[in-house]
This record gives sequence, structure tokens and C-alpha cells, in this order.
Amino acid sequence: MRTDRNSTDSSFCLINQYSRIRWVFFPVGWLVSGAIALSGCVSESSPVVSEQPPPPPPVFPTEEDITSYAKAILVIEPIRRDVAIQVEQTTGSIPLFACNQPDTVGAVSKDIQDIVVNYCTQAKEIVENSPLSINYFNDITANLEFDTDTRQKIQDELIRQQQTSFTQ
Repeated sequence: MRTDRNSTDSSFCLINQYSRIRWVFFPVGWLVSGAIALSGCVSESSPVVSEQPPPPPPVFPTEEDITSYAKAILVIEPIRRDVAIQVEQTTGSIPLFACNQPDTVGAVSKDIQDIVVNYCTQAKEIVENSPLSINYFNDITANLEFDTDTRQKIQDELIRQQQTSFTQ
């Protein structure tokens, strides 16, 4: 059953105007950094937008939602890393794009457009196969910058899932 909380847009975004969750690899697993850059391709040298959009409406994910979100992230993350490496090797940098904004995907150079579109398609399919709706997944993502409690719960769940996978 898909969870869809207060959202009617069926688009999918791994990086959006609200958030950037950076996944950092540590021996115990991936952790969400305080700076936020979720699963999209963003480089340290990406341009900073001068106007900040307003915070998104709050969401209140359940423990099941957090578990599902972390599972999806752990499947998406290796794909995101591989794509970031491919794109950087091809172009020398990693452009900022949002999978739910065709103009940003269309704005990437033609030599990496297929890589970016393929990444967005794969990430969308991963989330669609989770119990979360794409909209709710995006809502959680958008709130991570502002909701330190949920961010910490997701960090803890990512670590737990990583540790569990290492012991099995």
C-alpha cells in the first residue's frame, strides 16, 4: 500500500529546490550529513541559489515510513555514486539537476543526458517498488533539511540496515 501524504503531483525528484542530502560512506554505513543532498548528482562546486524557497509543509513519517525510506536510499545510493563518477569522468563536473524537472535534465550536456535520464528512471522505479508513494518520498526528502528529528531517525535506520546486512 502506498503512502501519499498531502501531495497530488506524481513527479519524482531526488534533488529538489528544498533539499540536498549528501550521503557519506563510513565503515558502519551511509549517513545523512547536516548539509543535505539526497541521492541526486550534486558536486561541491554546484552553484548556490541566492533565493531560498520557503520550507516545505511538515511531514510526520512513521517508523515503517522511515524503514522504507532508508531501504530505498540504500538501493539508490550505489547507482547515484556510479552515475556521479561516470558524469564527472565524462564532463569534469557534476551538474545540478532535478529528476522531476525536465528542463534541468534537458539542460545537462548531451553527452551525459542518457546517463541522467537512466538514473532518474531507475531511482523512480526503486521508489515505486517501495511502500512509499513517490510524492511522500519527496516530501520526506524535502523536509530533511528542516526536521532534525526525522533526519536523525533516518541516519539511525540507515546504520541499522547497513549493520544488519553485514551480519547476514
